[in-house]
Amino acid sequence: MASSLLGAGAIAAGENAVLMALSAKYLAFYGQSDWRATRWLTVNLGLRWDLQPSPTERYNRLSSFSYRQTTAGTQGGLYFPGANGNDRHLYQTRYKDFGPRVGMAYRLGDKMVLRAGAGVNFLPSNTGYYGGPYYYGNQNFAPVLSAPNAL
Repeated sequence: MASSLLGAGAIAAGENAVLMALSAKYLAFYGQSDWRATRWLTVNLGLRWDLQPSPTERYNRLSSFSYRQTTAGTQGGLYFPGANGNDRHLYQTRYKDFGPRVGMAYRLGDKMVLRAGAGVNFLPSNTGYYGGPYYYGNQNFAPVLSAPNAL
C-alpha cells in the first residue's frame, strides 16, 4: 500500500475485485387522513416514516474511510465493519426520517378541481440513483502493476 501511495503501481476499481454480497433493507410506514372542510375544500394530512438500516455484507468484506478515527496521530483511517470489535454495519442507522405531507383539493365547479400538495421526502440509497453497482461509494480495489509507473 505504501509503495502504491508513493507512485509504484496504482489502485483501480474493478480489477480482480470481489463482488460484494450486500444486504440493503428499506422500510417505510405511511398514514393519511382526509378532512372535508367544506363542500368545496378537502384537506389531506399525512406522515411517512422512512427507515433504512445500515447495509451489511455477508462475509464482512466492506471497508470505508472514517474521519473520526486516527492513524499514526493523524485524522482519518480505514473502517472495517465486522472486524476489530466493530459491528457489521457500514454506518449508524438513522431513525429520525419523518416526512410530513399536506395537500388540498378545491372544487371550482362540476368538472374542474384545483389540487396542491407538498411534503418532505427521503431518497433511499439502494434505488440505484447514486449510480453503478457500488451505490455506497465503496468500490472494491486491487493493486494494478501493469501501469507504466509501476516498474
